[in-house]
Amino acid sequence: MSTHADLSDSLVKVIKRRRVAKKVTMYRIAKLCGLDKSTLGKLEAGKRVPSVDTADRIARALGTSLSRIVKEAENLRGNK
Repeated sequence: MSTHADLSDSLVKVIKRRRVAKKVTMYRIAKLCGLDKSTLGKLEAGKRVPSVDTADRIARALGTSLSRIVKEAENLRGNK
């Protein structure tokens, strides 16, 4: 059975994968989202779980929607 932690883990993996694919720095995304770069780093490292608001702001900064990020995360989680 999947857990909330599994989805959160997959969510941050998708966020990082999309950021890297777009060749955007953590600094740039953090600035667009109004976050500190260290906060984004902790999220991507799995040391923090983003709030819905933060995940939404990151998704928008990446040019997508939170619902698309969540769908990708669910697909990633299902492929484990």
